[in-house]
Amino acid sequence: DIQSFIDYFIINELAKNVDAYRLSTYFYKDRDNIDRKLYMGPVWDFNLAFGLPDYFKGYYIDGWIYKENKNLIPFWWQRLLQDQAFRNALEKRWFELRSGVLSTKSVIRTIDSLANRITTTVDRNYSEFDIIGKDVMWNYFTGSSYTDELNYLKFWLTERLRWMDCLL
Repeated sequence: DIQSFIDYFIINELAKNVDAYRLSTYFYKDRDNIDRKLYMGPVWDFNLAFGLPDYFKGYYIDGWIYKENKNLIPFWWQRLLQDQAFRNALEKRWFELRSGVLSTKSVIRTIDSLANRITTTVDRNYSEFDIIGKDVMWNYFTGSSYTDELNYLKFWLTERLRWMDCLL
């Protein structure tokens, strides 16, 4: 199912998920009498994404993660991205999403909405896991407050979206 491969690529590249393609990756197929297509997904495991990882250039705003891990990525991703029909469909889907759910405004609004929703649990989380302002293994950025963490995420995603717009 080409669409599922395209959506998988978009979300993992947007997040610059260092575990994408090689780890924490699933695909599935129903029995042939139901559906003969192979589907990517579900997507999951984004703890080493969104500008946090200090390896595989995961914190860089630019660069494709599928290229960063070349020796670890299954060959078919390189092959799919060489196919002009796949690339055209990828570009079309990217700009479709950018005009809606992945618009910068929508992404920031979602972050703010979710942050507001968990306000009462933030203090409990950080009293249980005393990590604010402390180095966390594999994390490039460590904020001195929860607000710093949110601001970094919003900045990083805004710039990542802008960078991807220029290349897709």
